[in-house]
Amino acid sequence: MWSVALINPSRLRTVRIAIAPLCLMAVVVSPLTYCFAVALGLLATVDCLLCRRLFAIKPTPVVIRDLVYALGFFVCYVTNPNVPALLVYVVPLVEVCICFGAAKGQKALLFGGLLLIVRVVTLATSGHAFPHPVWIIFMSLLLLASFGLGILVRAMVQGKEELVLATSNFHLTMTNLVVTTYRKISNCENPELIGGDSFVEKVNQALVRPDACEEIASFLASKVNNTRSSQASPFTKRELEVMGLMHQGKSYATIAKELQVSEGTARAHGASILRKTGSHTRDQAIRWALDYKILTNDKYS
Repeated sequence: MWSVALINPSRLRTVRIAIAPLCLMAVVVSPLTYCFAVALGLLATVDCLLCRRLFAIKPTPVVIRDLVYALGFFVCYVTNPNVPALLVYVVPLVEVCICFGAAKGQKALLFGGLLLIVRVVTLATSGHAFPHPVWIIFMSLLLLASFGLGILVRAMVQGKEELVLATSNFHLTMTNLVVTTYRKISNCENPELIGGDSFVEKVNQALVRPDACEEIASFLASKVNNTRSSQASPFTKRELEVMGLMHQGKSYATIAKELQVSEGTARAHGASILRKTGSHTRDQAIRWALDYKILTNDKYS
């Protein structure tokens, strides 16, 4: 499950900074009550700027503080018909959706609906005219839009985090695969330098710079060839002689005549060669010997 810790509080600053302009809107709409709105806006702005240093691990304290700001704004303006008392509440609602997901976001949305009911009842019982239905619908839609925005942002952040994690895991897997292949080929725990860079650094470069792949491929190919050529030959001297003559396309009768042995002995050497190379035909055995540098095209010419 997506962890809350993946959300850095500094990412919430883009949402939190909206508290100040919302408070400014309250000052414009109701200048007579500007003191609290100005004080709250300044406090939220300073808090937002210091958020990264004070709370750099979990966003929970940030969301709680913004919820306190929103409730303070609501209490101050709940009886003021000119200022939407739920104006600031949209900020913690979005933050709850981003940080904690849809389940807790729904609870925050329901709590916002409860505050809206309290607001309507308070205005109706304090001598003010009953709020116009359009205003109630507008605030309800604003809460729903804030909920939807928070869920959307969460999904985007989650997708980005998953992409970064998948990319990192892919790079690590590919690096381990290539380095392990190198160690198996060369029987060496500390890879050599390639062009002044360590082998691991060169592999990491290849993951983002395709031209480095050619260097790594050539390096590994040279290691394979060197390993093949340095391996002790599993064949006897006589078998190598027979193999060379087989490579020239000579029959067992001709091979036996040139080596001054019986044809049966030549065939026995041929069978041993096929067994050691895991081949079924003479051509397969010759191809195997050429691949492993046991034979060369001009060695027995």
